[in-house]
Order: sequence, then C-alpha cells, then structure tokens
Amino acid sequence: PVQARALSVFDGAAFVDSATVPTSYGIVHIGLNSVDTTAVGARTALTPGDFYLSGNTYTFTVAVTADGHNFSCVSDVSVTIQSTAGIILTIVPNNIGGTPAVAITGGDTNGLGAVATSLIGGVNNNNFNVTFTYTPSWSASESPLGLKNITASAKSVFDALPLNDSTPTNINYGVCSTGKVVSMSNGGEAGDGYVNPWNGIFNITGNIVYNVAGAVAPADNILTAFITADVELLYDHDTNMVVGYESTDNVSGLFDAAQDPAFTINVPINWFDGNPQPNNGIGRYDWKIRTTIGGFVRTLSPTPALLSLICDKYQIQDIQFQNGGGYNGNALTSGYNRNIYTPGTQMRVQLGLQYQGIVSPVALDVISRYNYGSGVRSTNLTVAAGSGWSGWFEITNPLAADVAAGTTLTHLYNNAIDSILDPSGIYSGGTGQNVLARISVQDPSPPTILWDNLDPPPLVTTPVVDIVNITVDTIPISWTPIAASLALAGPDADFYTYRIYYKPTALTAWTVIDLNTPSYAFLGNIAASSFNLINLQALTAYDIYITAVDVFGNETAFGGNASATTLPSTSYVTISDGITSYADATFTADPLPSARPLLDAAIRVEVNIVGATQPDELYVVLMDNAEPIPYNPPLGTYYRIALIKTSPNTWAGHISSENLLITPTRNCKFILEAVQDGVSVYYDHDSEIDSDPNTFPWTFTIVNPLVVIPWPTRVLNNVITDNNPVAYPAYYLTDDANVTITAYDIKGRIVAILLDNAPRKSGINIRENGWRGTNKSGRKLGVGLYYLHIKAKRHSDGKVIIDKFNKVVMAR
Repeated sequence: PVQARALSVFDGAAFVDSATVPTSYGIVHIGLNSVDTTAVGARTALTPGDFYLSGNTYTFTVAVTADGHNFSCVSDVSVTIQSTAGIILTIVPNNIGGTPAVAITGGDTNGLGAVATSLIGGVNNNNFNVTFTYTPSWSASESPLGLKNITASAKSVFDALPLNDSTPTNINYGVCSTGKVVSMSNGGEAGDGYVNPWNGIFNITGNIVYNVAGAVAPADNILTAFITADVELLYDHDTNMVVGYESTDNVSGLFDAAQDPAFTINVPINWFDGNPQPNNGIGRYDWKIRTTIGGFVRTLSPTPALLSLICDKYQIQDIQFQNGGGYNGNALTSGYNRNIYTPGTQMRVQLGLQYQGIVSPVALDVISRYNYGSGVRSTNLTVAAGSGWSGWFEITNPLAADVAAGTTLTHLYNNAIDSILDPSGIYSGGTGQNVLARISVQDPSPPTILWDNLDPPPLVTTPVVDIVNITVDTIPISWTPIAASLALAGPDADFYTYRIYYKPTALTAWTVIDLNTPSYAFLGNIAASSFNLINLQALTAYDIYITAVDVFGNETAFGGNASATTLPSTSYVTISDGITSYADATFTADPLPSARPLLDAAIRVEVNIVGATQPDELYVVLMDNAEPIPYNPPLGTYYRIALIKTSPNTWAGHISSENLLITPTRNCKFILEAVQDGVSVYYDHDSEIDSDPNTFPWTFTIVNPLVVIPWPTRVLNNVITDNNPVAYPAYYLTDDANVTITAYDIKGRIVAILLDNAPRKSGINIRENGWRGTNKSGRKLGVGLYYLHIKAKRHSDGKVIIDKFNKVVMAR
C-alpha cells in the first residue's frame, strides 16, 4: 500500500491515510543495444574513425523494457545522432511487431531525401526492440570526426520526462553529406602548370569523393548513382598578381558528359585566348568543378590544395639601340637619331612574362624582322635565361631608296620581333607566339629610329623675325624656334645647335657663334629664340643671319640676311634761341616741352657725339609734340633738318624761324637721324638705355618774344678803371645784320677788333661781351682816350643801319 501522512504543528500528531492505489506504475527501462556505422552493401568504414555518409544506410537497435506494465505505456522511442544540428529518428509504437513510421527531425528531414524505417521485434512480455534503418540525405547536418554519444530515448505515458541511454559512450564518428575533389591535375602540355593563351588540347582530371579527411580515390568516390549532372569546370581568375581574385566561379563552358565521379574534362585548343577574360586570358586560374549530387548543386574545390594553372605570354619589355652615331635613346623623344650613311647601329631586346612581370626564366629563340620599304630584313638572336636580354646585334640601315634625300624616315620598331620560340616547352604549345599579332609590347611605346638622309633642320630662309633695342654696341635678334622641345620636334629631333653669322656690312668675313662658342651653350637648346650680338662698333651697319645644324652636320641653306645698324656713341644735345640755351641734362630733369621755352626765333640745335665713330650725315626730325608714334620716321607731318659737322665731334644747325612749327604756344619735339653707309638709324634722348627712338624725344615750346624798348647805340661803362675794367658795346638792330666792332686810339689807329662781321638777331637789345682795353695781342693799352666803332650791315641787302663812334676813357 501507499500511505499519505500529515503532521500538525499544534499537537505534533500525525495523520496517516492508507487508501488503496494501483501497485504497478509502468516504469520503463531502455538500452541502446547496437549502433551500426557500416554502410549497407559494399560500403566500408572510412579510416581513421567512422562517418555516417549521405546515400548509405545504417541501423540502430534500441531495447525497451516496460516493467510491470503492458506495451502501450511507451509513448515514443527515438535515436539522436550528434551533428551540427543533431539528427533525431523518432517512432510512436502502435502495436507489437509493427513498423511504425519514422520522423526525421533536427539536422535532417524526411522531405529532403533522407530515408528511415523502423521494425519492432523481440517482444517478450512487455519488453521489445526497435530497429531503425537510416539513409542520410545530401543536405544532412554534418559534424567532424570525434568522440560523441549516440543517445536512445523512450518516454512513458505516466512520466513526462523521457528515459535516455547512451551506452556505449564516446563513439568516434562524424557525419558527412558533401563531397570534394581529389587527385585533380592538369594533363598534357599543361602538366607543368603553365600554358600560353594559344594552348593545345589538354585535359583536367580528378575524382569526387566524400568530404572527409583521408578520403582517397577511387575507394572513397561518391557513387555514380548520386551524381545526376555533367561535371562542369569553373575557375577563379587573377589578372594582375594582387591579393584576391578579380573574378570567381567563372563558367568555363567545359564539361565531362559521363556524370562520373572520376571525371575528365577536355580543354580545347586556344581556349584561354577565346574565353571572356582580358588580355588574351592571361593570369592565374584556380580550378573548381560543379555538379549535382543527390539532388543538390555543389561547387567543389580540390584538396589538399588548389589546383592552379598560369596562363602567360612573352612580352617585349625593352628594345635598345647603341652605336652608329647620332643620339642614343633620346629621353625626350623615346627615339634615336641615325644617319643612313653611318653603319654600326646595334639592337638588343629584353623579353619577359607579361602576367608574372618577370624576365624570361628560360632561354628563348627570337626572330627580328623589319622593313624600311625595300624589303624585309631578318636576324636571329637568343635571349639568355634569367636575364631576359639578347645580345647586341647590328641592324641594317635603310637604303637611299628607302629615304628620299632631304627627308627623315621615322621607323617605329613595334614590329621588330615577330617570332618568339620557347625551346623548353614551358610556355609553348599550340601555335605559340610565332605570330606577330600575339606579341605584346610593354608601355611606354617601343622606340623609333629617325633615319636621316641629308635632312637639315627646317630653317631654310633667314629666320630673324625681330631686331629691337639696338644700342651703341649691341644688336638683339630673335627668331621662331624650330620646336618647343625635342619631344615636339618630330624628324628634327636630331637638332644640334643654332648658328649665328654676322659681320660689318663693309666687310666680307663672317663671325660665327654656336653652342661650341664659350658661354653660348644655350644655342644647343632647340627652344632658344633670342640672342644678343655684343661688343659691336658704334654706328656700324651689320649683316646677320641664322641657321640650324643637326647632329650629323647638316645645316640649313643660306636664304639671305637681315641688316641692322648700331647707334652712335653718347650724344649731348643743346638747343638755343640765341638768348637762352638748354643743355642735355635739362631733358633728363624734365621731359615736358614747357620746361624749355624758346623765343619765336631761329632755334639752334647743337649735337656733340662722344666717340671716334661719326655718322656720314645727321638730321633733326622735327614734329609737333601731338604727333603719335612712331617717330622713326613719323607717319604725320615732320621736318628733316640737316646738321653740319662744325668740329670733329660737333654737329650744328638752325631751325628757321619761318618753319611752320616755330610759332608761339607751339610744343615741339624731335629725334635724331644718323645716316651711315646709306642706312638710317633713329634715336632719342635715352637710346643709350632704351633703343626704341619713340620713348624720349627732345622737346621744347615756343613763346612770344619779349617787348623790347630799343637801346641807343652806346658803350656801357665807357670809363675803364680797376674797379670797372670792362666797357660793353650796346645797341639795338631793327633788322638781322652782320656787326663789326673796332677799337681806335686817339690818332685813329686800329688797336683791337671785337667783332668781325658777326651775325646778330634783330628785335632785341644786344650787349656784347665787352672790351677790357687791350690790343690785338691782349696787352693792356695806356691811359688815354679811345673810340669804339659799331657798324652794322643789314643781312638781307648789306645796307648799313648802324655806323657810330663812341668814346672810351682808359683811366687807370
């Protein structure tokens, strides 16, 4: 019996109830009698350890003991296989000896291809056995090999908690529902792991086995029955040797149609060049395969390592030339300059692998072909292994028939190599790179040779475009350069120097200056555009021309010369109206005409030229100050007034008062025109520092004459003493006249002549320099009375307009 008992807290007495209850409680005992990890049929266990493999059938037997009760007290029986998600097989017993349906849950399911059955047997009273058969699907949850339990479980209808048994414990097993590829290899010409884009036929082979450690072919191949689609080749592709792939799981379009775990996939000729990858398909290929296994599409990579294949091609990495004269490898033009008449030009090439970026690791046979127009020339050479360089070999120059005289042939050597043979076979196969279109050229573009046939630089006429800022001893010239740089000079990149020729016009021998002249290396710069001829003679005409010379000595033809004349030496100008004079310094102090007012009279211009060289002729070019530039000569109204050489360095002349510009309030300006050997040179006040004759003309302004009260003819201070030693003849002329002043003694003898027919201007009071009481020899005369005779004859007709004697007393 089962008793119930209660205890009171007040009296400590217990109450016991012995009501009748059932004496059998249906207690269930279970035991995991056996676990089968061996596939049904020919399937054997993998070593080390055991795996439950998709597509294979396994059995699990559970012993159930239902003590003291009947069979119906067991509500369910299950087996749990440990995997990533745990695979559970469960039945609900319905009658002794039945075959209840098995529910597959957890890491596998009935609906995805898994198959499980059960059989109840071994019934003994209330005890029985359940035998589970289970075929994992190809999507079953996997687990790695390791010690794990397989657990049997049964549940009583009287107890919500199931009873579990994991005997035996720590079974070494795993679960595998996927495959992998082993023994995958490249066959034929790809067997060394290298091909070029123009491969011959080769095959890729391998075996699809279960994805467990130690699986080998063919023993562990996945059965053909489970592979239900053609095995397709996929690849990951790297194009530039960087970490990672530019594209993955690319479809090759290649299959093994046998649907066999031992696959063979044929790669046709030129497959790499024909696939969608860039640059003829070069790069690294890591192979994979894709097929359908047990109804599931799987992409499988080979193990234990990726199967790679490098597709590469030879590339011209460099072409160099040497010897033969001219310029070698002009860095600015990426080219060379040669003369077709000078032999000895040599060539060499460097070859490497384009994808791997290395020089060729093997020796190569190379054929070079080039055609200048008169036929193909060819040369065989060998590229050494490891260095990538060929030896130097002499090429053939173009013939005169290839390059017309006076021209330059630009030959690009991008097609210099048209066959690359790989005797080692590493990158050979198919048709190799014996085809010109298959040879790539590394940037920058391959070099050119500019073949010159008596072709001078293009300055075929006098190129001087400007001669400005000429000074006393300098003539600056400028010209248009052939090009801004050698890189832009095209066929004229063989430029060597500009050459300046100059000489005085009167002479025949030329002076020559080029880059070989000390301090003039800049003339070797093709962009040079100006030059100063220095240390020249003043006021001298020069002939000048310029040529260009190339490195082979070809010089542009003479096409005529330019001419220029240097300025005179320093000139000092003085202007005067007969009363007021203005020296050259006044023009520097104030260039405005108002700074130099001159009377409305004849204006005297005096020029003093410092230096041994004097012009043949000298002129004043006079104009109104309002006239615009240029003044040399001006475009408007101007007057050309000749100056006369009055001494070795002095020139003088008068601007007539009758000139239309010599009127009151008029502002005037002038420059000078020097003529030497028939060539005019114009200059102004600042031509020593600025040769432009239009920047600083000499200027003055005309003002009204003063209102004059005529003096009587007389002698001022007519008593000569020690305190007042000078007597001044004074007079007024009504007309321009020639004046003579003579001194007489008391006896009427001439003792001195002060003026002798000297011209004087009319309309002003005139005081001469005076007489100090000396004779013709400059000796002082004795004390006494003397006479000064002032006589003036009108300039126009010689009529005497003044004839007067004035007394002078010598009192000392």
